Amino acid sequence: QPQGGRGVPQQRAPQQQQAQQAQPTQNVAATMQAMASAPLDPKRISELPADQQKMVLGEKLYPLIAASQPKLAGKITGMLLDSYFSEEIIHLIETPEALNDKIKEALVVLEQHAKNQKH
Repeated sequence: QPQGGRGVPQQRAPQQQQAQQAQPTQNVAATMQAMASAPLDPKRISELPADQQKMVLGEKLYPLIAASQPKLAGKITGMLLDSYFSEEIIHLIETPEALNDKIKEALVVLEQHAKNQKH
């Protein structure tokens, strides 16, 4: 005698599950790409989850850093994203002088780290 499906989750075909899981990821990626190429909108960025905020801000920050430090741009971008809140990163993106100061600070830290590695 069948139980009428109570308490037993319905099984979907694996293709349906994969399609449903892939769709949100594609939407998120498209949204992230659109935000990264759009003008900076602090309100929209603040509405994103923290990891997505970092991704969008990193996309904005990296080329600004690469202009003066192409070889270390990835490392410096990561350092800044790990060290500051989104609001502070937005300020750096919008204020070239402040960003240049932070780049200089990061270079000092990297230089000190390199010296410590040699000893």
